[in-house]
Amino acid sequence: MFSWQDFETAIAFDAAEIRATLPNGIIISMKRGPNGWSVPCNDVKDIFADIQNSFRNNPEIMRIYREEEYAKVNDKIFLKSLPMVC
Repeated sequence: MFSWQDFETAIAFDAAEIRATLPNGIIISMKRGPNGWSVPCNDVKDIFADIQNSFRNNPEIMRIYREEEYAKVNDKIFLKSLPMVC
């Protein structure tokens, strides 16, 4: 999965694509949109922090987290951040 640092680096260098390989061998890829990245690289950390804070107030997310399903919570953070960054 991508971290906020991955997004920040991709945006700062205007990368056309970034890739990651998950432990199960699945490769995920994110490509820059036709109009470029949609936020300045310096905003990425704040976007992720805002999403994490909103999740702390979500009972369903907290239930998943308490059950040690950290990967599911991270997936939700990643998926929620995509429309804001790409």
